[in-house]
Amino acid sequence: MLMAIPIVCFALFVFIYSVNIPWFDDLEAFVGFLLTYLRADTLTEKWAELLRPNNEHRILFAKLTTVSLYSLTGTLNFRWLIGVAFLCLLGMVAVLYRVFRRSALPALYFLPVLLILLQPQYYGTSVWAITALQHEAVLFFMLTALYWLASGTGGRFGLAILIQLLASFSMGNGLFGWIAGGAILVAQRQYARLGIWIGISVGAILFYFHDYASPQGNESSLSFLLHNPHIVFLGFFTFIGGLFDFFPDAPIFRRSILPTLFGFIVGAGVFVVLKPMVLTFLRTSPQPRSSTFSRQQYFFIGAYALLFVNAAVVAILRPRFGYDVMLVSNYMIYPALLVSLLYLSLLNQTRSGVGQFRWLQIGVIFGGMIWAVSYGRFWPRVAQKNQALQAQAFNQKYNGIGLGATLGTPFARLAKDMMDQAVRTGIYQYPTAFYSPFESQFRTAPVNPDPSLKITVTEFPDHYLIQSPDWYLPAETRRICLVARSDQQTYLFPSNAPFVWSRFYANRQNVIGIQASVLKNALPPGTYRLGFVAAPAETPVRFSDQKLSIQ
Repeated sequence: MLMAIPIVCFALFVFIYSVNIPWFDDLEAFVGFLLTYLRADTLTEKWAELLRPNNEHRILFAKLTTVSLYSLTGTLNFRWLIGVAFLCLLGMVAVLYRVFRRSALPALYFLPVLLILLQPQYYGTSVWAITALQHEAVLFFMLTALYWLASGTGGRFGLAILIQLLASFSMGNGLFGWIAGGAILVAQRQYARLGIWIGISVGAILFYFHDYASPQGNESSLSFLLHNPHIVFLGFFTFIGGLFDFFPDAPIFRRSILPTLFGFIVGAGVFVVLKPMVLTFLRTSPQPRSSTFSRQQYFFIGAYALLFVNAAVVAILRPRFGYDVMLVSNYMIYPALLVSLLYLSLLNQTRSGVGQFRWLQIGVIFGGMIWAVSYGRFWPRVAQKNQALQAQAFNQKYNGIGLGATLGTPFARLAKDMMDQAVRTGIYQYPTAFYSPFESQFRTAPVNPDPSLKITVTEFPDHYLIQSPDWYLPAETRRICLVARSDQQTYLFPSNAPFVWSRFYANRQNVIGIQASVLKNALPPGTYRLGFVAAPAETPVRFSDQKLSIQ
């Protein structure tokens, strides 16, 4: 029963907060791809579209999933895409459980892994289609390949090559699986298989990069490394210690202190568990004395190689965008997986039942803390993101802008063309949102301003802060958006009010109802009357006398 709690909670979390709305990279990766794929006349053209790079990555599995679901349902649904990725996450958990079961311990000892791994810190992956079908799926493929390699059998070696090839063409990180698999084959002293593995990996890497349009600016990372080696060094440990990102709203220096310190602890822990494995490899004959124990060792060697290579590449390539990228939610599945592996390794290397039970106690306390803090910190953020996506979907639907593009840019025009065409051809339908029953009231009905509703506008260099200082969020209201309506267009902007901690968890009544930030480049020139749409609410739509003029 205890084992089911983190699984069921996270499944419900993903189910509730995933939404059938594309965001930013989703537009080209799924909407644009599917439109082009369906227009392709020949099988060769369709395969070319499946293998065509998307920004830095080839995303073969994501595209195959899109085509498969469209063939079954006749529509493009992002919740279904996220659902497939969630199944891959459960597959990854299943691989870890198979490794764990070789220790012949009770299932309860696996509970810390579920607590550490199934939590919302990496919401940027778990409820976003493009990242979910990359990180979660590719990790599942690579860990499966490593598990099969660790078994040492010829048949599974062939299967490992096939699934590693799928991982390689489903995300750039998938290429790291070749290094991790090579580490296992070296540890097994399977040099003939290693030669085959290296030969296929070289072919896969050459094909992966053969028609890249550009290196996406990564060539400047070497210069950054040479000029800022300390940042790259610290970034590595900040990244692997990201599970301790307990203060995501703090300035980056203070925010990164705990993760960096924890990263040093994790690094030391991995060194402790790897040291006897390396010494065993150097001192013993090629044939291990315990096949069960060695299979686990081989898997851990490969998995650690995979995660450390990934962390090193992120530390080299990403800090030039800002140090906060080391703790971006999209990447936080990796430190969670690393700590889960460390716990399993410690269980594996502890031979006494008393010692293993002590690790279980430590794991449950530590995992329970991570689980509780992550839900406490990130649950409101995910709910807020869900509301923001609904607001931006309205803007895209009626104004042709909103799903990640900037007004007036080539990408904005491309996004509008793709979404309009997808809707027109029946490939995609905008979902019903909390504001849908009231659209006619705030979009087309005559405006009757309410003088009692006071709204203030505070201007900053790049945005406007819009608030209702005298109007507080009603007790029953769970969703609210600012409405900005001109004679030609109506825009929605999410209010942060329902997601303030005191309101989200304790339903406090003293929370200002409208708390919205409007970027200056988010609205075309015009004069906009300000109001709100809220639900549930006794009066779901209200407008004020306040206007916002955009030059």
